[in-house]
Amino acid sequence: MTVADVVEDIRRGARRNPENEDAIRRGEERENPDDALQLSLGMAMAIQLRGKAPRLFEDALDLAGRILCPLFDFAKPAEYRTAMREVRLKYRGIARDAEQQREWLARVGSLATDGVLESVQTAVESEVWRQLDRDRATAT
Repeated sequence: MTVADVVEDIRRGARRNPENEDAIRRGEERENPDDALQLSLGMAMAIQLRGKAPRLFEDALDLAGRILCPLFDFAKPAEYRTAMREVRLKYRGIARDAEQQREWLARVGSLATDGVLESVQTAVESEVWRQLDRDRATAT
């Protein structure tokens, strides 16, 4: 699998996310696939550069997509998927906002260094969505 393949899977997953469709039926705003991709790319860079295990970029990007939920993974309970969708929505517009991108990179960089982003299971067990919440103090 290439980086381009993973990118397309993330964009397609963000477009077809069933929770997105449920939200639209409730009158909520649809997620932008470009924002999901930007969040995933930033997290993948942090995982690759600051994570504990060496990874190819496409593997880091696939892991980031699974942690952030545009890519499906059986290990994620419904509570996690719902909370992660809320995190993604709080970063609405990140694809075109350098300040949000800088904030996101600082946040995920620190989590990668701490080992929180080593696997989907680690992310779920550590309740990573709480640490990614924009309403909490910005990571340094």
